[in-house]
Parts: sequence; C-alpha cells; structure tokens
Amino acid sequence: MKKTLLLFLAMLLLMGARTAADAQELTVSDIEFINNGYYDEHPMIILTKEGSALNVHLMNYPAHPYTEEFVITPKMSGGNDGEPCSVSIGVSYINNSETAIITTFNVSFNVHDIEANSFYFSCWWYKGMVSLTEGEPLELWENKKISKDGVIYVLDNKTKTATLSSGRYVEGEYNIPSELDYGGQTFTLTSIEYPAFADNSSLTSVIIPKSVTNIGAAAFYRCSNLTDLYCYAENVPTTGINVFTETPIASATLHVPAGSVEKYKTTSPWSEFGNIVEMTTSRKILPFVQDGKVWSYKAKRLLASPEYQAEWDEIYSLEGDTVIDSHQCLKLYLTSNCPDKYLPIDYPYTGALYEDGKKVYYIAPNSTTPALLYDFSCESGTIVKVNNFELGINERKLVKYRGEYLTVIAWTPIELDEPDAYTYGNQYYWIEGIGSEIDLMNATPVWYDGGISKYLVTCKLNGQIIYDKDDFLTSAQIVTEAPVTFTKDQIATIILPTEPDASKGKYYRLDRCEDNQIIFEQELQPRARVPYIIVPAEDFSIDPNALNLEGLHSDTVSIEGVSFIGSYVREELPALTGEDGVESSYIDFIDTTPDCGPSISAETGKESLLIGTLRAYLIVKWDDPIDHGSPSVPPFGKKEIVLKDFKTEINSLTPDPSPRRGEVFDLQGRRIDNSKLPRGIYIKDGKKVVVCPISR
Repeated sequence: MKKTLLLFLAMLLLMGARTAADAQELTVSDIEFINNGYYDEHPMIILTKEGSALNVHLMNYPAHPYTEEFVITPKMSGGNDGEPCSVSIGVSYINNSETAIITTFNVSFNVHDIEANSFYFSCWWYKGMVSLTEGEPLELWENKKISKDGVIYVLDNKTKTATLSSGRYVEGEYNIPSELDYGGQTFTLTSIEYPAFADNSSLTSVIIPKSVTNIGAAAFYRCSNLTDLYCYAENVPTTGINVFTETPIASATLHVPAGSVEKYKTTSPWSEFGNIVEMTTSRKILPFVQDGKVWSYKAKRLLASPEYQAEWDEIYSLEGDTVIDSHQCLKLYLTSNCPDKYLPIDYPYTGALYEDGKKVYYIAPNSTTPALLYDFSCESGTIVKVNNFELGINERKLVKYRGEYLTVIAWTPIELDEPDAYTYGNQYYWIEGIGSEIDLMNATPVWYDGGISKYLVTCKLNGQIIYDKDDFLTSAQIVTEAPVTFTKDQIATIILPTEPDASKGKYYRLDRCEDNQIIFEQELQPRARVPYIIVPAEDFSIDPNALNLEGLHSDTVSIEGVSFIGSYVREELPALTGEDGVESSYIDFIDTTPDCGPSISAETGKESLLIGTLRAYLIVKWDDPIDHGSPSVPPFGKKEIVLKDFKTEINSLTPDPSPRRGEVFDLQGRRIDNSKLPRGIYIKDGKKVVVCPISR
C-alpha cells in the first residue's frame, strides 16, 4: 500500500512538473503603441520571427483614446511528444476615464523564448496555426483594404471575395476587375458597396463583371455624366436603395448579356434605363488619339560595346489640341532618361497626331504634311507602307481585353528603305487604340547602329491603365466568332452555357429511337448545357463573345447508339467516320445554316464537315464488325429525324398547332379517349396528371 501511494505521489509530481512546463510564462519587451485616432480601418496582425524572439505588431487595435498602458500577458504551452506548441497572448489596456469612446492603436512588442517557427497562435481575434520564416513578416487579417487604379477594394480572407468600396475619383470609363490578386491569392469581386461611385461626375461609363451579385445603396448616386453601363451578370444583381438616384439613367444605355434583356427590363431599378440592349462586338471600339493618353516604353541598347550598353524609359503623351492645315490634332510629347549622348531628347514636343476613321496620321514639328502612322483597316494578305517601310499584313484578330473589343494586327516588315537599318524576320503587332508593341512612332521593329530595342509596358488614359503588357498576355481573349443567327421557322440547333430563352421558339431534346426514327421531344423549359433542335418563333442572334465559354468544348446527350453533340466552338469534323476496330458511324446535321455542313478542310484540303459555334450535330453508330469505315451510310439507311411537340402527336419537322383544352395524351404523346381512363400517368392541359380509380 505504501509503495502504491509513493508511486501515485511521484506520478502527481511528474504531472505537476509537466503542467508547469505547459504553462510557461514568456517575457515581453519593447512595448510601443501609436494612437491612430480613428476606427475605420480593418484589424491586422503582423508576425516576424528573429531567432527565439517573436515580434508582434497589432494594427488598428481598438482601445480607449486615453489609454495609458497596454498589458501584454503571453504564455506558451504544449510542444511535447512532437506536437506543436501553443502561444497565447492576452492584450488589455489601462485608462482612467469612464467615457465609452473607442479609437485605434498600433501596438508593437517582442515575445522572447519561442524556439519553434510553427505553432498554434492565439491573440486578439486570430486563432490558428502559423508557420514563420526567419526574418519574413507574416500578415494575419480577416478583411483588408487595397487600392487598384485609384479605386479602393476590401478583401475578405475567409471567403476569398472582394468588394468595391470607393471609386469616386476615377474618370471616363472604368472597367471593374472580376478578380484581384493579393499576397499570392486570388479574390473574386462579388459586391459593389456604398459609397462606390457616388457623386462622381467624371464617370461616363462603367463595366460590371459577371461575378457581381450585389450592388449596395447609392453606389451610383448622382453620377451626372454616366451614359453607358455594361453589366455582364446574366442574373440581375440585387440592389440597395437609391442605387441610381439623381443619375440620368433615363437617357443612358444599359448593355447586358444575350438573353438577359427581359430580366433587366422587368427588374427595378434597372428597368428605368432609357435603353437596354444586348452586348455585341459592335459596341464602341477604343479610339487611338485621346487627350490624356500616355504610353510608357522600355528601351535597351544591347549590341554596342559595353560602355554604350544601357536601359532607359521613353514616355509619350498626348496633351492639348491644335489645328494643323484643317486637321484637328493633339500635341505629342516625348520625355526620356536616355543616357546615350547619341540619342539626345532636346525637344519634348515631337509633333501631332490625328485620327481619320481607323487610320492614324502623324505631323512632324514645323510641318503641315501628314504621314500615315497606323492603318487599322488593313486586311490580311495586303501590304501597307508606313514610315518608308512596307509591311506585310499576316493576320487580323479581334480580342476582348478589359471589356473592350480591340483589333490586333500581326505583320512582318518586307522592305527597308533605310540602308543603315536592319530587322529580324519576326512577326510584330499593332493593337487598335493602343499602338505598336515595340515603338509608338516608328511602329516598326528597326534598330539603328548599336541595336536599340523597345517594348510597350503600359498605356494609360487620364491616369487609368488601359493596357498592361503582362496582363494583356495572360488575360486578353481572342474573339473569332460572329453572332450566331436564327431565322424564324427555320429549323436549327443550339446549345448555350446558360438557360436558353424559352420565348425564342420551340426547343426539342433527344428523347429516344423508335424503329428507324430518332425522336426529339419538345421541352418547355430548356436547360443550360443541353443541345436542342430549335424552331425559332422570331429572328434573333446570339453573340458568343458575350458568353462565358471558358473551358467549354461540347456537351453530349446519348441514347441507343445515337449521340447529339452540342459544340461551344467552331470545329472541323472528318467527313467519313469509322475505321478498323471502331464502330461505324455517320454524322448528320439537322440545320442547313451556312456555319454547318460539308466543307473542304483548309488544313488538309480534304472533305470535312463544319460545325458552327453554339450548334449541335448527330453521330449515329451501328455495329459493323466486318467492314469498318467503308460505308458512310449504314445498310439500313439514315434514320429519320422527327420532332414531337409537347402534348401533340408525332409530327415530322413541322410542329402542329397546340391541342384544344381538355384533351388528354399518354406519355408518348398519343391522344387518347379520356371518357374512361385506366390507372396511370397522363398529360392534360400541359400538366402531368395521375389517374388512380377509387375502389368502392
């Protein structure tokens, strides 16, 4: 008994010793606090580890304005048996006032004797694991304000979402980004909150990304010069009170995605816009010659002897108008920090620019003769002479960048009149509204003695970035599709990434095969990402460029060896299908629109089949184990495609009028005598009904 008691006491002592170790008091030094004097910033903790010392910086800590002292009580526990230790820091303050006023402080202090770099950390509002790297600060925050292009955003670190908070001082057109990057993380913009753009009389146009689901009260209050609002949200964002109060939206245009016009027209306050239209690629193109536009280029001299090699900046700006020989121009200025004595910049004024259609002209100082600088109307395969150079135009592409549709022209210099100049046979680009990627004025890749190369870094308009080299390379989307047209009563096919507009016509989905027929049933509420045959009730068009097709290629519905495939992209298909080891099949097109049907492959020169964007086609397979691929049509002939109206009998490709009220059909669409119906499910007046006779 005595031995047992001694053993028990020894165990208690050991447990007590461990408990004491688990509750180790840490030492604190260098306490400093600064009174910020306001309480509208978001709290943040910054941790920095140096050896065994942990520097803790509490930003915007709420406390009484007459605080005389902060009391810091850190403790460390755990860290046994390979488990991470826990560092807990209590913070309190001492003041002699009884008032309830609160302000914010920045509080800094060092906590000593922490050897571990990874531990569970508890202080103020934060509780969680932290992993520190010696000497590198770690920010802990829930919400944080950041500034981008002069606009304030608030980031939510838990939901990884962002809110636009203030854009009162932006000018002209502003493109709200759908995502913001901070600290290696991406935050999706979902909300626009007060004050946002309230009282901004300089805002003329704004682009709202599709990610926005809520717009707060008075976000666009008294924007007296707003003329255009582009909202890419397919579902109408919710709004607070007075969103557009005292803003002249009755004379403004609201641009919305294809198929969403009716939603906005029937939802207040959006319905108060004087004009609500679908977005198309034909909306205004960014002009080139604009007052307040600034181009920033980086230049290098690479091929000269080492003492002449250098890098410098060249800044072009358009400021102030002038009239030269009846041409309304803007003055062009150039500033540079070039260190090369052979390339002095003695005269900042470098001439004037004016725009005529899609051509840009340059007039040199002390001259009245315009010279062509850019021709954005040139077509592929043509030759354009610019600055004594002949340029072969290789390709024109339409790209969507920051909400604008811009033409990008790829070209190669084919003749050089300057005997001392040389170039490499590379391909270069002009960007409509932006200019040359390599030199604003030469517009051509010419390097004179010493090998000078340049590239465009940014282009700004009134201080707002409209082009950023790295951003353009990663986010510009090539637009290759014209609007897809649908003609009243002409059978066509359709697939959309969003729910189609049911009012546009009759939609038929692949349902089953019967005998030698492929049956399509009418669907009253068409769904997203399902291919349909459509009989339009009116002429309409859909702009693929206004849809989010990123990552989409096709969606398929398959039954009994038949696949109905909706394609989100234009593509070529092989004219003949089937090969050894593969089931034989044929491709069938339902519509006869120009973007679907037989073609000749531009790549191979062979027969092919073309399927247009947002269209659908059939692949019909059959088992042919002996002779794969030789027949393009099966021995039984092509299956007949039949459309079946909802609530009517089967009809071939011309839907019948709607049935009379009270008529009853079975689930196969056959009209039946309703005088005495057996137990079962039927369709009456467009609804399913269950017949269940009552036993008496």
